[in-house]
Amino acid sequence: MNKYVQRDYRRLHGGGDLLFERIVVEQSDLHIGTVKPCRDLAMQAIKEARRAIKTQIAKNPDFLTSLEPMDYDGKKYNPPVSWMMEAAKLAGVGPMAAVAGSVSRYVGEQLSTVSDDVIVENGGDLFIITTHSRKVSIYAGESPLSHKLALVIPVGTWGICTSAGRVGPSLSFGQADAAVVLAPNCALADAVATATGNRIKTPDDLEQAVQFAHNVQGVAGALAIMDDKIAAVGAMQLAPVGG
Repeated sequence: MNKYVQRDYRRLHGGGDLLFERIVVEQSDLHIGTVKPCRDLAMQAIKEARRAIKTQIAKNPDFLTSLEPMDYDGKKYNPPVSWMMEAAKLAGVGPMAAVAGSVSRYVGEQLSTVSDDVIVENGGDLFIITTHSRKVSIYAGESPLSHKLALVIPVGTWGICTSAGRVGPSLSFGQADAAVVLAPNCALADAVATATGNRIKTPDDLEQAVQFAHNVQGVAGALAIMDDKIAAVGAMQLAPVGG
């Protein structure tokens, strides 16, 4: 999948109250919405997050490659590394399963010091701080349900993260068109979305997969799509796109 197609969904990003800008630092390709331009602060935050992660990989190469949680005591590491390890432990996956959500969270929290509303999109994973309700369209690849439904996001701080076995470059052991997790902690949403997607091999797996996600402490809701089937649980308020 070429880079243009992979990011083509960004043409759908909107919100009349926010200014959106693409910011790229090495492999990190983020689309950021704030109430005023914050490019310098965003660049600084991305570089800080990447530096912390690269430093941890240099100290322990298994941090990059492990598909299982690593030992974590909550004291040794700075964010976003600590967020990745904590989320991985709760979801039962390797820490890199939470990298996009953790970087989004780190950048978003820095931007929130100068912008009341913030959206940070990182490979389809979203960190959102919003002072009013917003809608997030659900992209599910070739499924007939793709871009037909939107998740209604209430006021607050949220992570909305998606894993797909059939779309995008991220590692997945499942075949879901989309596994979407909603949580106040964006790093956790990312890790649990990966773990949820891994559990889906056929449409019959949808219900148990979203129930697994919802049972993880800190998850508000989950949704999964494969072909023309959908399952949802928890605080997943859905609305038709455009309606």
